[in-house]
Amino acid sequence: PDGATGLAKACLVMALEEEAVAQQDVVGRPPRTGATAATWSLQRLDALAAEVINVLQHEHPEVLVLADGGSSSTSDASSESYGSAAVTQQFSNRPQVLASKFPMQVLSAVNSVLFGRQGYAACNRYGTPSDSQLAAVLESGPGSCAALTVLYLEVCSRLDLELGFKVLEGGRYCLAWPKGQGGQQHPLSAAGEACVLDVYGKGALLTVKE
Repeated sequence: PDGATGLAKACLVMALEEEAVAQQDVVGRPPRTGATAATWSLQRLDALAAEVINVLQHEHPEVLVLADGGSSSTSDASSESYGSAAVTQQFSNRPQVLASKFPMQVLSAVNSVLFGRQGYAACNRYGTPSDSQLAAVLESGPGSCAALTVLYLEVCSRLDLELGFKVLEGGRYCLAWPKGQGGQQHPLSAAGEACVLDVYGKGALLTVKE
């Protein structure tokens, strides 16, 4: 059913359909199969979340609760092994992330991995379809506001941090914030000010007044 389809999977299906149409006339370059590309992209999202956990282990260990009272299995996770079954196994056994208690620390680690280590960034151009295709953005780095927002939300979701979001100015900007129980909005707080995230601005904090 449509209601059971995850956001990332829906975006991947749409991107693959567009890619197949674009490649119909390219000789010797058959489109990737949906299973191959979707599996790769979902593993890539898992690996990015595992890398965030690795950062948290070193910088904010108080955010994590180790599974079964033992050591975490994600400490060696890296972007170089995202296509392997090992990363999927590592992520499935990951520590519990106390995201609702420490949202700022989790978001800081997400920003560090996505926009620092991995180099995802605003594409600053228009009219290029691949900039809005999640699978292509995962591979190349630059992306549209919509693609980067989906990427950000999906990584945070894998860290037990569900975000609400609002698109502004016809999709040129996107603001996000943690969701509480029942989908209630819970703006972040910094220096006594309620804040939201500017996803397209590398996860920068903006006050609600701004």
